[in-house]
Amino acid sequence: MTQPAKTTHPQVWRGKTSNTVLLDGREVSPPTGWSFCPAGDPALTRRLKKTGICWILVHKRKNRLETLGLWTDSARIESIRRELTAERADPAYQKKLDSARKKREAEQEAYVIEFRQAVIDFLAFAPRYEDFARRLADAVTEQAVPVGSGTVARTERIPIRQIQVYEVTSGVFSQAKYSQNC
Repeated sequence: MTQPAKTTHPQVWRGKTSNTVLLDGREVSPPTGWSFCPAGDPALTRRLKKTGICWILVHKRKNRLETLGLWTDSARIESIRRELTAERADPAYQKKLDSARKKREAEQEAYVIEFRQAVIDFLAFAPRYEDFARRLADAVTEQAVPVGSGTVARTERIPIRQIQVYEVTSGVFSQAKYSQNC
């Protein structure tokens, strides 16, 4: 029987005190010089994981694991925080963020247009019901494609044709308030 490879980022659970964690079922204290870095800054977390050993503090919530933060070397946390602060203060960084935001907005606008047309094509109403088909497509699109809506339409990995079939069978049409909009 082979042993699983030791990871440099093991998951740990809260211990009985604030300075202890459960690692492999044993209550231990983090190494001297380590401190806790709470979750919330993805760039900091990524860089801490990339640059060395850390323990990922997790807890179970609603049948899934949530990361609370990292235990790692205090000096490394402060060093990377300083680097990030300097990087974020640079005007070039803000320009990069603005550019990425504009690109996402343009992609979203194109996706809304494509999705709406795909719904119209999927409905394939007779020409005399074209106006109703457009209003229905508008209502479905309004509900299905907003960023953060949690619907399958936000998944870019699924071809739009499959999204339409899924949306119809999952009841998005019945949920859309098209009767009020039409």
